[in-house]
Amino acid sequence: MVTKRASRPVTPVGISQEEHQRLVARDMLEETLQMNVRRLAAAMGWRVHCWYNSRKSPPGFPDLVLIHAQRGRILFRELKRSGSRGVISAAQAACMADLAAAGMDVAVWRPEDWLNGTIEAELAR
Repeated sequence: MVTKRASRPVTPVGISQEEHQRLVARDMLEETLQMNVRRLAAAMGWRVHCWYNSRKSPPGFPDLVLIHAQRGRILFRELKRSGSRGVISAAQAACMADLAAAGMDVAVWRPEDWLNGTIEAELAR
């Protein structure tokens, strides 16, 4: 039986690995990043909570709450696009500050973090 393995994009000839990652990150949609994170987290034993429609909720709460009961960890993660398209709103900054002040593990993940392995490393800790 042949199994497929997930792999990072192959670097095209003529540009550096860093430039290729920058271009891929620039074009990655937040929805794509969320799908990737949710699949990886679930495969690593995390329970993933997200809000599909936050229009009826107060603004600012992070996109994902990830819970790993066996490790006793809870992560609050806001997902954003790369560059100027991925700006944190004032409500998001305030909510994240409140969560951090309460001792929660809060951060923003961007496509660059997916591509360079930061997200996988954080989930593996």
